[in-house]
Amino acid sequence: MTFWGTIGLIQKTFKLTHKQAMWGDSWINLKMKMADMPYANYRSEGKAKEGTIEDLKNHFGKYIQK
Repeated sequence: MTFWGTIGLIQKTFKLTHKQAMWGDSWINLKMKMADMPYANYRSEGKAKEGTIEDLKNHFGKYIQK
């Protein structure tokens, strides 16, 4: 993935503006967050698919304070 593709993915994933993605957090922190995120749902008929926020809420919902 190119630098610009990575920036676009960070913006989409964390719902950041371009300015926030470029200047709000250090590059290494953003890369570490992306590398450590769960992003695939492997239970779907043997094929991996990109996970969603709803998948995370369903899996970790008991830990989220309402």
